[in-house]
Amino acid sequence: MVRFPIAAIALAASLIGVTARAQEILLLDFWSPQCGPCMQMKPIMHSLEEARFPIRQVDTTRDSQLARQYNVTQIPCFVMLVDGVD
Repeated sequence: MVRFPIAAIALAASLIGVTARAQEILLLDFWSPQCGPCMQMKPIMHSLEEARFPIRQVDTTRDSQLARQYNVTQIPCFVMLVDGVD
């Protein structure tokens, strides 16, 4: 159930490593403490943060305005920004 998102994040992380030198890249991680799948992703996101990948955690229960800005309707949701553009 979570294999595809993990593979997508791993691919994105490898692309970040390749292109981060030329561009500013940030991964937005939209999550909520009440979301089971979000909690399953936390160890993976933590390991990416420890590897110094630029990730911003966005708790949708606290920052619903940012979630609306990026049209996040289901979580977990990941949005990659390149030079501030999604």
